[in-house]
Amino acid sequence: MGVHGESAGADPVANPINGLNRNENWAMHHDAWFYYAPGGPVRGWWIRAEWAWIKDRNAPGAVIDVLGASTGDDGFAQTNGKPFSSQGWFISTGYKIADSRWADCSYSWLKPFEFAFRWDHFQNVQVADLVNPSHTDDFATDVYTLGVNYYIKGHNAKIQANYNIVNNPDGDSAGANRTFHDVRNDSFVVNFQVSF
Repeated sequence: MGVHGESAGADPVANPINGLNRNENWAMHHDAWFYYAPGGPVRGWWIRAEWAWIKDRNAPGAVIDVLGASTGDDGFAQTNGKPFSSQGWFISTGYKIADSRWADCSYSWLKPFEFAFRWDHFQNVQVADLVNPSHTDDFATDVYTLGVNYYIKGHNAKIQANYNIVNNPDGDSAGANRTFHDVRNDSFVVNFQVSF
């Protein structure tokens, strides 16, 4: 955590490089992590999660004002937004055959496989509030990932194939008088990862 701003001087859009003339505010960031890999009859299964919460303000001009109600040089960008908070998390689970109870009786070509699922949720879309444009409204994007990892040499060499289903904020989640682009961001990604 720390303090941003100092003098609370003129509208910072006039001098966006100098952050000292902004209103003073506390910036905070909190995280939590979780990992669990049980043994016994379900060994090979694992679960991971992380949560983050951030409170700060964006730089002038970084947040869109859909109605153009902000003051300053560009009426369609928030000029001196108030601090706001965003949060997000991911949770993932998977099953690695090489670590499972079936490792010794599986076919050798099957052992390097790991099957995984991940859900990411983060408030990554920020727009100025429709009533008070100095306030920032957060909207969340969800990404669901189905993945298969193939370990050639542990984490030093592996192939990853992931299909990402992306749900952007739209419809009722975008609120009244807001129309976000209905973009299809689903993707299929293949990675070859090498570390040394």
